[in-house]
Amino acid sequence: MKRINKVRRVNTVHLLLSAFILVFAGCAPPPAANDLQQRIDQLLQIQQQQAKQLENLQQQLARLQNRQPSSEPVNEAQPATELSIPTVPVTTETEPTIEEPSAAEIAQLSQAASLYLEAFAAIATGQMEKAEAGFRAFIERYPEHEYTGNASYWMAEALFAQQKPRRAETVLLGVIDNPQQQNKAPAAMARLVQYYRESGAQDNARAMLQMLSSHYPDSSELKRLMRATESR
Repeated sequence: MKRINKVRRVNTVHLLLSAFILVFAGCAPPPAANDLQQRIDQLLQIQQQQAKQLENLQQQLARLQNRQPSSEPVNEAQPATELSIPTVPVTTETEPTIEEPSAAEIAQLSQAASLYLEAFAAIATGQMEKAEAGFRAFIERYPEHEYTGNASYWMAEALFAQQKPRRAETVLLGVIDNPQQQNKAPAAMARLVQYYRESGAQDNARAMLQMLSSHYPDSSELKRLMRATESR
């Protein structure tokens, strides 16, 4: 029953991802045409990334829950033969032993997934305060989780939607500086470039864009920003 509920929750979040684009756009002040198209493109890409991540998370949970302790038969020693035949020693490569996750580890993974999905469902339905609190709780409880960078990024988006740009800026700068959240650093830099441009801090925007170009020259975030810059 718990597994069925998790699958239903994941499916619900997938359906709500598209609604988030309209919700978030309604919470922000009306930007220029180019900025609006840039933001729509960014949100569509993030939507696809999050849908894939949530699907992977659900599959990972399913694999762990279905995994059973191995019960392979142990080969008994062969009886000694009467004739002693000299043999050439043969070296064989042994496969590394993979430890099965404990029940506690599976439970912790399930709890982390549930907390992340609940926070993401909140931001997708426009409940920004609830989303902020949920992502913050996730980061505090699971600081080394692979989705901590994503949680930080979405917490910043929830703060932007609540008209708390300085706090959102601090969160995104933390993503950039945190070695464990580098998977989301390009997105954080691109979001800061947009924020600085919209707030009139053009020097900060250029500096952040230069940082993104230097550290992640092949990132999709940089390519999207460069296209938007050229269309201005």
